Amino acid sequence: MIKFLILILFTACSSQTVKVEPADLLPYKDSSAVTKLDPGLASLALESVRDMRASKEMGFAYTGVKYSKTPIVLSSSLEEFLTDYFIDQLEMRNVEVLNDSPTKLTVSVVNFQVYELVEQFKPERAKCELQIDFELNQDAKKWSGSFATEYVSAGDITDGTERLAPSMASCLNNLTEKMVNDQEFINFFKNRE
Repeated sequence: MIKFLILILFTACSSQTVKVEPADLLPYKDSSAVTKLDPGLASLALESVRDMRASKEMGFAYTGVKYSKTPIVLSSSLEEFLTDYFIDQLEMRNVEVLNDSPTKLTVSVVNFQVYELVEQFKPERAKCELQIDFELNQDAKKWSGSFATEYVSAGDITDGTERLAPSMASCLNNLTEKMVNDQEFINFFKNRE
């Protein structure tokens, strides 16, 4: 009986995760810019989001009094999460997302990492690293862009785990801003026939 209880306790402790909810993804002020494209300029269909990472782990936090390395997870799959995220963020920037648009967007995740930084004699921080490839296709017309960014939160006396979601949101927002401000991305829509 005692062995059974120890096994259950061990299993419960080993399956602990830190879950990032979409509602918690509010970027820090220094990474909250939202570029508005000309209304009516762009419409697209988000055809697919593909996770191309060799390792599907997102990252880790240090939890508990012993700073146990704890996996970070999303409340849905990465593909579902990023589909919802990019639809919301593109529409916020005046890019209309329509299922029947002739312009198809493919998103390929090359790197998506977020983790807590705990360094001796330094405050706890969080770091996010992203690389995402985008491709637009409309008949014979194509555009592709590969964008990478990273964000390291400031540190203070608060727990670094609390900085994971806003650091991830800042990183994602910075990457989205790079895409919508890419001149070739804008020209793809301006030069449509």
